[in-house]
Parts: sequence; C-alpha cells; structure tokens
Amino acid sequence: MAIKRMNIKVAEDMHEWIQKEAENRGLTMNAVVVFALETYQTQREVVPNLGKMQMIMEQLEKAK
Repeated sequence: MAIKRMNIKVAEDMHEWIQKEAENRGLTMNAVVVFALETYQTQREVVPNLGKMQMIMEQLEKAK
C-alpha cells in the first residue's frame, strides 16, 4: 500500500485537541488523525452492513 501525503487545514481549537490527544496517547498528531479517519471509514462501511452480518451469523448457527 502506497502512502500519500495530504495537507489539511483545521481550526485552532481542533489543532490543539489533536495535539493534546497525541501527547496523552504518546502518538504523533498524524497517527491521531489517521486513526480518526480509519474509525470514520469503518463506521461508514461496517455499520450499515451489521444487519446483513447478523443474518449470516444466524444462518451459520442454524446450519450447525
């Protein structure tokens, strides 16, 4: 997987929050932002399919 650079602009209070979060977790600011974006992506892709996944799990349980 290739890594691409992206510059973003955020409000000063958001920048301060990211900086504090990074310090508290012992991470870089970049890592905090990437984690937040990955979490958002997961929510957008996985959560809508939870019903389908539950149905598949129930079918697998019945098949046992």
